[in-house]
Amino acid sequence: MTTASVGALCLALALLPATTASAQTRAFTPSQEQINQARRHFQAGVELYRQGNGHDAVVEMRKAYQIAPSPRLLFNIGQAALEAHDYAVAFDSLTGYLNSNSADLTEPRRREIVKELEELRQRVGFITVQTNIANAQVVLDGIAVPDDHVGPITVQSGRHEVTLLTKDGPALTHNVDVSARDATVLRLYSAEAPSVRTEPSASIPPRAQPPVLSPPRPSTTRLLQRRAEPSAAEASSLRPWAWVGVATTVGFGGTTIASALLTSRTERNHQALIQSPRRDPEEVSASERRVHNAQLTTNIFLGLTTVAALSAATLFYLDGRAEPASARRARPRLQLQALPGQLRLHGTF
Repeated sequence: MTTASVGALCLALALLPATTASAQTRAFTPSQEQINQARRHFQAGVELYRQGNGHDAVVEMRKAYQIAPSPRLLFNIGQAALEAHDYAVAFDSLTGYLNSNSADLTEPRRREIVKELEELRQRVGFITVQTNIANAQVVLDGIAVPDDHVGPITVQSGRHEVTLLTKDGPALTHNVDVSARDATVLRLYSAEAPSVRTEPSASIPPRAQPPVLSPPRPSTTRLLQRRAEPSAAEASSLRPWAWVGVATTVGFGGTTIASALLTSRTERNHQALIQSPRRDPEEVSASERRVHNAQLTTNIFLGLTTVAALSAATLFYLDGRAEPASARRARPRLQLQALPGQLRLHGTF
């Protein structure tokens, strides 16, 4: 991603002409009063950006863009949103700037933005809302989507709340999980439960009926049975390894729990840092790396625990199958019988 120093330089260069270029790209021509008002919001955004308050900087710059739209403003909004880790706004703004073919869009900058957008695609997904409710306002995570919005809504990967708002109040609300690079279609209809469809995804064909197989020949059956059952000598060597697998599973399981607790604490610290009004971008990046490393460590130990548990279960299963028939017959057989007014326990020991 673009560093804070480069982003601040681009903001400073675009400070004066940022709003005056809108007349060349839009049919709407702002008045001088609107240009001055937009410039004040933009300058406030630049100052907030330099102070490390990327979130509020994005708010001020987007307000400037609403008053006097300009492709250069889109570029600055995208850079500030990157520093604020608002990846959905960054993706939409840089995409709009790239599609504007602005005069200041040089080839090196175009390549840089294309690279940034490719990285951002690993962090965002898209929601398309379909409904049969007329004149419904779409509200995403408590923020109204503009009525003139066209196409899917860009969101950061994760869980989001989508509400359809009518003049009588909220009509339907649904939580949807969006993965990175996924295009999710959310159908909110008043007469049926919400349904979610994620694209692109390969259509799942109907489950085919299993083929009818002719029974194997008796000789083949006996051969397969002999190969499937280990000998008694093999069984005696499997039991110790099975208990080693149990001990390994317990060890990895305890480590996984400890790692999960550490990961949870690291994530809470990261969330507190993000919500801090005076957070340092470098400190936020370092915190993100710590969270990533903690999650990766937990997943690794979880995988090792699963492998150890499956291995131990397989060894116990093979050990039980290889037990001699005489040993199985020699096992104690007990039977508990309940009769009116009495219980009977009988069997062989």
